[in-house]
Amino acid sequence: MIRPFLSALALAFAVFAAGFAPASPLAGVAAAQQAAPAAPAGKAPFSREEEARIRQIVREYLVANPEVLDEAIGVLRARQEQQRRVAMETDPRHFAVGPKDAKITIVEFFDYRCPYCKASLDWVMKTVRTRKDVRVVFKEYPVLGPASLEASKAAIATIKQGKYLAFHQALMASKGELNSKLIDDTARRVGVDVGRMRKDMADPAIAKLIDDNHDLGAQARVEGTPAFMVNGEWVHGADFATLDKLMASGGAGGAPKKTR
Repeated sequence: MIRPFLSALALAFAVFAAGFAPASPLAGVAAAQQAAPAAPAGKAPFSREEEARIRQIVREYLVANPEVLDEAIGVLRARQEQQRRVAMETDPRHFAVGPKDAKITIVEFFDYRCPYCKASLDWVMKTVRTRKDVRVVFKEYPVLGPASLEASKAAIATIKQGKYLAFHQALMASKGELNSKLIDDTARRVGVDVGRMRKDMADPAIAKLIDDNHDLGAQARVEGTPAFMVNGEWVHGADFATLDKLMASGGAGGAPKKTR
């Protein structure tokens, strides 16, 4: 009885929590069998009668207890949020400042053409300077056109030269239209080898990183910049009052929990 019962629960989760019905009755059972403990060596797979009984058990249970679906979906979504948070906070491809074991981790999604991101620069850099228990992860998120994309590629390329933070601050603080000349002039002013930067900008890994950022942002419903995630808590826009409140409370959510 244990194996059919576990399989029934797995089937409920696999079919209903994912929000779709199996293409065929056996498709759902296959998903359940993958999620359930493996059958002991020498044991035959489910018979058709067992499969039919499992489907009946699942259906009857869910009809009688529909709230289980909400609970399962809630657990799934919470787990997905944790996994996204870990990915955002620990991806080694991004530039970050602060100790890896910091009590508070801030992830900032930004665009170099965004005036509110420019207005947030002082708050971010003050936090970096004054809080030794904070780690800031800079998440390039160009959404305001080709010039933004070019600027983000340039910024990522400066990581190899150890100039990212200087370039980031200078470009955020720059005035005038963001274009190739401004990007190169700003890079040169902070000591970046512009020729090397331009060559490195063509690396497919940089384009992949930006695409991955866009995917994560879409999953997290980041609809504009800046967007801050402070220990898993989202603050959209240059809302310094809310950010300061979260910082004063120690980052609210704390360190991410391990996920399986």
